[in-house]
Amino acid sequence: MLESEPFLQWERLKALSPMIASHVFWQARRQRGAIWYVLHNEATGEHARFNAAAHAIVSRLDGERTLAVILDEVNARPDARCDSSVLIQLMVKLQRLGALEDVDFINPALLRQEHRARHQQGRVKRLLNPLAIRFNLCDPDRFLSKIAPAFSFVFSVTTLWVWTLVVVLALLQMLSGWSDISTEFVTRTLRLETLWWFALLYPMMKLLHEFAHALCVKHWGGQVREVGVSLLLLIPVPYVDASDVHMAHTRRQRMLLTAAGMGVEVFVASFALLLWFWVDPGYFRDALFSVFVIGWLTTLLFNANPLLKFDGYYLLQDALDIPNLAARSSVWLTVQFNQHVLGLTQLTKPAVTPSEGRWLTVYGLGVMVYRPLLTITIIVFLWRAYPVLGMVLAAFAIVHQWLWPMIKALRWLFTSTDLQGQRARALALTFCFVCALATLLLVPVPSSTRVQGIVTASEQSQVFSTSEGVIQQIHVAAGASVTQGDVLLTLVNPSLHRDLQRIDAVIAELDAKQIAGLQHTAVNDSMASVASAEHATIAAERQRLQARRDELLRRSEALRVSAKQAGIFAPEDDNLLLGRYIEQGQRVGYLVNGTDWTVRTLVPETRAAELRAGIQDASVRLAQSINTVIPATLLRHTPAVTRQLPSAALSQYGGGTVVTDPFDTTHQTALENLFELELVLPSDTSVAGLGQRALVRLEHPAEPLLSRIWRASRTLWLTRTQAWT
Repeated sequence: MLESEPFLQWERLKALSPMIASHVFWQARRQRGAIWYVLHNEATGEHARFNAAAHAIVSRLDGERTLAVILDEVNARPDARCDSSVLIQLMVKLQRLGALEDVDFINPALLRQEHRARHQQGRVKRLLNPLAIRFNLCDPDRFLSKIAPAFSFVFSVTTLWVWTLVVVLALLQMLSGWSDISTEFVTRTLRLETLWWFALLYPMMKLLHEFAHALCVKHWGGQVREVGVSLLLLIPVPYVDASDVHMAHTRRQRMLLTAAGMGVEVFVASFALLLWFWVDPGYFRDALFSVFVIGWLTTLLFNANPLLKFDGYYLLQDALDIPNLAARSSVWLTVQFNQHVLGLTQLTKPAVTPSEGRWLTVYGLGVMVYRPLLTITIIVFLWRAYPVLGMVLAAFAIVHQWLWPMIKALRWLFTSTDLQGQRARALALTFCFVCALATLLLVPVPSSTRVQGIVTASEQSQVFSTSEGVIQQIHVAAGASVTQGDVLLTLVNPSLHRDLQRIDAVIAELDAKQIAGLQHTAVNDSMASVASAEHATIAAERQRLQARRDELLRRSEALRVSAKQAGIFAPEDDNLLLGRYIEQGQRVGYLVNGTDWTVRTLVPETRAAELRAGIQDASVRLAQSINTVIPATLLRHTPAVTRQLPSAALSQYGGGTVVTDPFDTTHQTALENLFELELVLPSDTSVAGLGQRALVRLEHPAEPLLSRIWRASRTLWLTRTQAWT
């Protein structure tokens, strides 16, 4: 207790007459039905919030009343009670804020020592945080005061209408061209030239963001005392100190000031998107798309996210009218845990209303879940693009967010005086938690792979054209039953017909020559030897032409594509129409009889370890009946990697999940290596047709989570390292 300190004993201090400094002023504010008072120190820029009881004391610090008189006056009020220890704590807090004149409750040397220690601790903490290292550059308040009047038009109704129009048009354009946007984002985001654009334009966008905050502060009479550069993921980003937002007169003004930066980014990004759809490919178009991604994506994922301490957090804080939402939610959850889990009922509870308690609980749990997931996501993203940077950030996260808090928790568990009488219970609960965590990480759990596939038929059921030609007639409709030998298609090949006519003419000419030679030999015996040699030559040429004619006849007969087996005819695609040219050896369809249905699927190379471990079971859900699980049997597993898709329906262009090369117009060349698998469906499976999408689930041997995490990290590291080398 403070009263145990010799220099803070009430008997020694009650005769003092402190006075509030002239550079300190107050502002009353209603929050959630209660009156609060915000203290603002113009000399240091610090803020503090006090309740009505504390303000009743501070308002009497006029340099004439002694602390004893002030205490008696406050306790004389029916709505307030205060003891000497609370009064001393309040005086100490005011002195630390620099709000008192002439009177020192704490030795100034000790106060300076505390300030240096806090400053050093904060500087070390910032330097050890690679996500946000700040460097203060200058005081821009005088410069902003000069230029602020020139931007007064920004706060007009006309500007609001222009902003709304541009953003709405961008949203409509985004909905209509979402496929182009998603393809551009997936295929180009991690390319080196795109990352260079991000690195160049991101600081510029953030400069506009921070400038909007600064203008709003000046517009409502505040001060901006600090501008600098912070390293966000080692990218230099400008920042301004807009802490004077707390002194905005109304909650609406504070919310507008907080949202100003995001509003500017969204406006610039929307305008860039509208231009992107009209500009020809090139560097300028790439820059516009980078501006769009920076403005929209970073705003939605980071700035507007209330679970991170950016603009969205302060917006939610003002919307709920709960100041210090993050800190209070952390304290509230700690108190609830200590009270209901550890049984520490003797600890002081914060003053929280029931509605505040619900919001603090929801927000605190959301932060506990979201922030670690976000950190892991950022690590994986950076690891895929820059393995070394991802590894550094992973090491920092392990030490800063998990290892160090664990060490502090263990120290508190074994040494804290708060656990007197409940330490055994706390140790038992910790042991149970460690056992549960070990069970979760070390006990084998089911492992599976979920991918998309396409319904095809077996190779025996495929129908090929043994000759080339143009479709003249289609004898069987799609889905019709045929028997062996039925004609499916009739092709016509004019060049083949002309070749037959020419050969027939030549053969007829040779036959005529041969008959004429025989007649001439019968009249003149002296020419018998010459005629015999000529006859042999004609016979050899005729034999050659006859063989060629037989080949053309065979090809002519092949123009009638017949069924080699009974089954249901399924064309290769919807373009099997009259007049279409068919090449020799081209597949024109399938003849399936209920036992030939297969599913071809592609598994990413990152799942190679699971495939090597084996496939214990496989099941398929067809698009025609998505709720029906169909058991399947692995027929073929291609050991070599491929990038060729069996169907464009598996690509992102066809509604699938495989990202394809944007320069491939057929959309059948993937950007990453894949393994191809073929599964056989049961003979009694009713399939609506070929080409429909299927959801495939492959069951692997059970495996502990810890080994899966280690293997996934190792695979990711080796994959990206190999890509960089």
